[in-house]
Amino acid sequence: MGVHSVLIICSILMVASLIVVSFVNRQHTRKRVVTHKIWELRRRINELEEVGAAIEPLVESPIIPKAINDEIIDLITTAKNLDPTIVYLESNLHTAQALSAAYLEQTSPSVLYRVQPSDAAIARAQHYLQEAGRIVRSQQGTGRISITEMDQFIGELGWAHLMVEVLSHIGQGHKALNRSDVLSAYGYYRNAINKLMVSPVIDERKHRLIREVSEILQNKRKAVSLDLMPESTFNPGSNTPSLPQQGM
Repeated sequence: MGVHSVLIICSILMVASLIVVSFVNRQHTRKRVVTHKIWELRRRINELEEVGAAIEPLVESPIIPKAINDEIIDLITTAKNLDPTIVYLESNLHTAQALSAAYLEQTSPSVLYRVQPSDAAIARAQHYLQEAGRIVRSQQGTGRISITEMDQFIGELGWAHLMVEVLSHIGQGHKALNRSDVLSAYGYYRNAINKLMVSPVIDERKHRLIREVSEILQNKRKAVSLDLMPESTFNPGSNTPSLPQQGM
């Protein structure tokens, strides 16, 4: 075999080696990219599961939790399309699918519980509601929901955001009144009214709630009507002391 032939064979082998190395490198790079993307999807799925569970007792209808749950199903599907061999998201998928079915079958309003035990808990609940709002706007931006649906969802989330703070203050006022701390109770009720009056949220229930809390301050009633505040655990009894009549 001549020198020229040897050089040609060596060149071919070198090119073939470079092609194999390039192919292997591309495969490794793709695998790293896919692995990182799936990790990001899993992290987002966990975040959305947390948001969905947190806002369910804060909103009146199952529509918004279902929208978040549908987002979870889409993210799991995306992850499985990236890597069909992954099986660890199957339980998340089954849970999300079961939740979607339950939300569709739900005919009565959700069981509400918006009264939070502390300022930190209020801030945490409101953070989840704000995150739900961002998800809803994102879904409208991608065409998954209409502008009308988005406006409906945002309106409900805005009311829930306000109620978390207002009803928590009322609940703290009830607890203070139950232990005969009338000055603290007055302050909590007053704060609830102030939050309602400065809030830009538009809802026909707001003025009625202001009126009823004002009547509590005037000792004309002990608690808010149950349709406005079904969280009645801390409602004062009939034998609790009257509030001081300070300047309204």
